[in-house]
Formats: sequence, structure tokens, C-alpha cells
Amino acid sequence: LIGRRTLEEDDPVRGMGRVPLRVVFSGSGKLRRTLKAFRPGGGPVVVFTTKEMPASTRTWLEGVADVRVESRAKSVNLRRALAILAEDYNVRRAFCEGGPSLVRGLVREGLLARLHVTFVPVVFGGAMAPTLLGPAGLSDLKRSVCLRLENFEAREGRGFATYRVSQRRT
Repeated sequence: LIGRRTLEEDDPVRGMGRVPLRVVFSGSGKLRRTLKAFRPGGGPVVVFTTKEMPASTRTWLEGVADVRVESRAKSVNLRRALAILAEDYNVRRAFCEGGPSLVRGLVREGLLARLHVTFVPVVFGGAMAPTLLGPAGLSDLKRSVCLRLENFEAREGRGFATYRVSQRRT
């Protein structure tokens, strides 16, 4: 699973090749046809979007992806999207590459079971400093979410942590 902005900024190749299914979320539907995710090869592509998607984008995208449109909303219903992935594509486990809007939505809806975090030795500051859920000053979570550390490993100056997400909120 990947959000549009992360897809646009990173244009990932690694991890997009031999996966059973590649899933893109975009409320605006403004996707570039040159993105590597839409090239042939790798797994099938599913795009969840809204009525905001330009008709010209939908036309070319339907040739390379299964396009699922929220016809009455300006944002993708993540709970419904995951239900569609489970029912129509037999998805039982999904890896979310992000970005912050998608991760924030999954956390807000209680749809995230495990969180893998890579710690890189950089300290950011200010209200617009990046966090897992977007800029620090823009968080819209009503309550904190409890995490339980399952594993931590340090390699090459970086930390790799795995947390279980608790459905209990503080």
C-alpha cells in the first residue's frame, strides 16, 4: 500500500517488483503515467481514488490498473478499501510503504496491526518537522495510540523497530 504523494516523491522500484499486488491510494487521482508503479511487470496494480480523478487520468490508468472510485466522497474509505482487497484480491496481510496521510488514516481507523520504524540519526525541529503521521504541528489524531515493542535491532548506525499497535487508546 502506498499513498500518492509518497509514490510521486519516491517513485519506488524496490519492493514494487515481485509483489502479488501493488495498491495506490489517491484522493485527488492526479497520477503521472510515467511512474514506475504503472510499468508492466511485477504484480497487478489497484488504485483507490475518488470522483476527483481527472477523466483523462482514469482513461489511461484503466489500461494498466484496476481503478476503484469512491463516487460520492472526496477521500478514500480505507476500511472499505481493505475489505475490497480482502474479498476481491484475497489479501490477508498488507505492507504499507506510506506516506504519512495514509499511515495516519490507518491509525485513525484502527486498521494498523504492526508498525515497522527505521530510526535514522537526524533530529528535526519546528512545527512542520516530519513525523510518521506528517508534520508535527498538523496531527489530527484525537488520542494517542499505544505501541508495544516487539523487536529492536541496531545496524550501521540505524535502528529498526517493530511495534504491535494496541487498539487501546490513551
